[in-house]
Amino acid sequence: MKKQPTPTTLYASAVLHAEQALAARLQQLKRMKAQLALLDACVPGLRARGVELELDLITWTEYDKTLRLTQIFGGKDWDVRCAAALQDLGFQVLSHEDQCSWSVMRLKRGRLRVTLSNLPTLAAMAAAGSLAA
Repeated sequence: MKKQPTPTTLYASAVLHAEQALAARLQQLKRMKAQLALLDACVPGLRARGVELELDLITWTEYDKTLRLTQIFGGKDWDVRCAAALQDLGFQVLSHEDQCSWSVMRLKRGRLRVTLSNLPTLAAMAAAGSLAA
């Protein structure tokens, strides 16, 4: 492989960075392809429950082979609503653990594994009565 010259301008550096980020995302999408195909079947049910997925924020966690679903503009309760919707759609909670001031929930339906990592702590959720773990 031919080594690319080092960029000498901000523009060239920005273009190189964008190309590298795109190549990395495309590789990640290839690794996620089978799981995304399984998630496709859930999208209508999620939408019917008011949960939209932000495609750029669906990522792959290599260490536990799961899709990580996150959201920036879905509201502060998006993860709680998403967890409830996934459970309504037949997902089972594999684990739900506190991580400092938030909690992480791993869910599974068939071969599809999903992680939500911006949930309130278990105590906060119990106090609010928002979700059964």
